[in-house]
Amino acid sequence: MTKLIYVFLGLAVLAVVAQFLLTPVEVVAPGEDEPVACTMDAMQCPDGSYVGRTGPNCEFVCPALPEVADDLQAHIDSKADLIQLASPVPNGVIGSPLTLSGQARGYWF
Repeated sequence: MTKLIYVFLGLAVLAVVAQFLLTPVEVVAPGEDEPVACTMDAMQCPDGSYVGRTGPNCEFVCPALPEVADDLQAHIDSKADLIQLASPVPNGVIGSPLTLSGQARGYWF
């Protein structure tokens, strides 16, 4: 009876060792499932807003500037030499009170 217990115990140990050696190990490349921790840097975008690092490569992503229609851009370009503003800049953030600075050409002012 004792001999039978040792045989079954030996077969069980052999089965566990065989299972351990024959089971393929799943290798996961580092960084695929791990969360990315970005530094808390900030950058000012051309439109005046601030953004932080985002995405898997921790890059700065500025919002896209609004598109100006072609007919409106042609009108703006035709009047470009009459009034030149130094501030506020185009597509910039403005505050209250609004202060304009720049130059005007002509005698109408």
